[in-house]
Amino acid sequence: MRLVGELDWAAVIVNYNAGVFLDGCLRSLYAGDVPPSDVVVVDNASSDDSVLELAAWPRVAVEACRENLGFAGGANRGIVRTDAPIVVVLNPDVNVDLGFGAALVQLFAGNPRLGVAGPKLRYPNGGLIQHAGGVVNYPLLTTAHRGYREPDDGRWDQPLAVDFVTGGAMALRRAALDAVGLFDEGFYPAYYEDVDLCFRLRQAGWEVRYEPSLTAT
Repeated sequence: MRLVGELDWAAVIVNYNAGVFLDGCLRSLYAGDVPPSDVVVVDNASSDDSVLELAAWPRVAVEACRENLGFAGGANRGIVRTDAPIVVVLNPDVNVDLGFGAALVQLFAGNPRLGVAGPKLRYPNGGLIQHAGGVVNYPLLTTAHRGYREPDDGRWDQPLAVDFVTGGAMALRRAALDAVGLFDEGFYPAYYEDVDLCFRLRQAGWEVRYEPSLTAT
């Protein structure tokens, strides 16, 4: 159920040979009280049965690419397929929790300078943290995930401005993307395109935050 005045949000799933995970990811998106208004799956020329699996989801828009565009190219292709003011980019093996959509629209409605938010991302058993915001280490510019393989014991329950959030699960404000551009497709096939986008957003005055009210596995 969507309330009057609530922000619409869309989900973009970038898929490559991960058809076994798509059903669970899509079910989690539609199960919440505030589901996405649009879901787009961009398939990067998978050789498995991913596109056939998606035939069971007629309300999902499918972009079946003839070649692998990489993560950045696939995400960009999906982002331009929707005009929702918030776009959540997901890996196909991520399942959002039931309260994800409601928490998402509340966060973005309450902070107009929030450009990108990253959820508390747990491993599938729910007991260990996979990502609680990212850190860039200087001067080598290597990256690290806060909370990586640490217990989800309350230490990671405070929102925080961070260097970046992982592209495996990140929520983006479209107005911020309009200001700085989409993912840089030069980072092919994957890695660091999420860091680059977060740096550009912050340089333009947008906030990049880890938001543990958003949860996913």
